[in-house]
Amino acid sequence: PSRIWHRGGIETSAFFPDLGDRGMLAVRGNELSAHPHIVSLFNDCGFSDRNTTDEERMACVGEKGGLAHWAHPANYVPGGRWEDRVFDTSWEEAIEHFGRFIGEHDHVIGVEVRFGSRRVREEEFIDRLLGKFYRDHDIFIVGSDDTHSTSVSEDAALTLLLAEALTEEAVRHALQNGHSFVGSRVAVYPRFNAIVVDEKARTITVDADNYDAMAWYRDGEEVAVGATVDYSGMRDAVLRFQVAVDGAIFYSQSFYID
Repeated sequence: PSRIWHRGGIETSAFFPDLGDRGMLAVRGNELSAHPHIVSLFNDCGFSDRNTTDEERMACVGEKGGLAHWAHPANYVPGGRWEDRVFDTSWEEAIEHFGRFIGEHDHVIGVEVRFGSRRVREEEFIDRLLGKFYRDHDIFIVGSDDTHSTSVSEDAALTLLLAEALTEEAVRHALQNGHSFVGSRVAVYPRFNAIVVDEKARTITVDADNYDAMAWYRDGEEVAVGATVDYSGMRDAVLRFQVAVDGAIFYSQSFYID
């Protein structure tokens, strides 16, 4: 690496100029794999005991100046892979736990999604979580493949991060402020140039390239198609858009219309 970042004596990230066309910023991280799983970034937290509590693991990340998000939380609701591990198979209990925890910890930025065959359940989880908590505090989605090996599927989930530079400061800023889109691996990625909010006309317009179709969703229900949505009739609404690209879906972070 040509540069290494440190915090508290820990190497937290490094820039490798020869990896890829523009170099690569490698971020130190870990999955803290007591249930429910937590993704830990920019620090060296790790636990050999899987009986650690959420509070203990999240506190470790915060004390070391890291960022965190819940890993694949839709796995813990009814129909999920680990529905019986934590929440007694209750959607309401799981959403309450994840949402309130994010609101109480500034370094917890949101929740991971993976989609694929689970897309319908994961979309429902996101919309219900945002519908209950997004009015009170930010909750961002992060795409990840959750691969615990060196191979990655051709349609693995990922995050398109709009960082201004390949530095730790710029990447952390983008993660903490939701400057990102979540989708899957495709041959040609959508390019998001600008999002324009016209408060006089009460419209939101997305300037984007390399996509096939765009639709807008309020509380999980489609309310408009195309690059512009009229929100003049909306009150107390959580709004997001998604674009279709070569069979994949890319999701925006959400708007709150008060």
